[in-house]
Amino acid sequence: MLSNDSLDSFLKNKKEPFLEAVLYWSKLVNKDISESKERTMPFDWVEASLKKAKDYADIVVISSANTDALEKEWNEYGLSPYVKAIAGQEMGTKASCIARVKDGKYKTTHAIMIGDAPGDLDAARENGILFYPIIPKKESISWKRFYEEVLDKFINQQYDRNYESKFIKEFREALSVDYTSRND
Repeated sequence: MLSNDSLDSFLKNKKEPFLEAVLYWSKLVNKDISESKERTMPFDWVEASLKKAKDYADIVVISSANTDALEKEWNEYGLSPYVKAIAGQEMGTKASCIARVKDGKYKTTHAIMIGDAPGDLDAARENGILFYPIIPKKESISWKRFYEEVLDKFINQQYDRNYESKFIKEFREALSVDYTSRND
């Protein structure tokens, strides 16, 4: 499993300066997140979407953040009652977490990954499940669209690869523009 603990164990038997730096950075980021007093509010429409979806889906949070920070944040904003489980970086990659959750319980057309990063799309594809992107700089709009349109399509099995493709195209275009603007 890919985690700080497994990397720590690996490094006890082998000296790898680059990996030692990665581990140090990861632990520092986790510490900063867990000790942060700064509140980052959920985007508009997130809670409404979760509340609506919980009656139709087993919602699982899968993130590359550490579990303690995720649980703190989801509890702080009252969102944890809507989810079945929270899986942080200690649980493995996003793709491996999806595979464990799905593990014969859900058809690929009955599972959807909602994400805001290319790695989220990759994890969904690796598991053959659907994907709905949260568009950078249009997060609240994306969540509103999920609430008003996409969730109903998904529940009624009308959210398929063809329908999904327009959102993925928009996602890739937004990432391309965002990436380009950072390099100007």
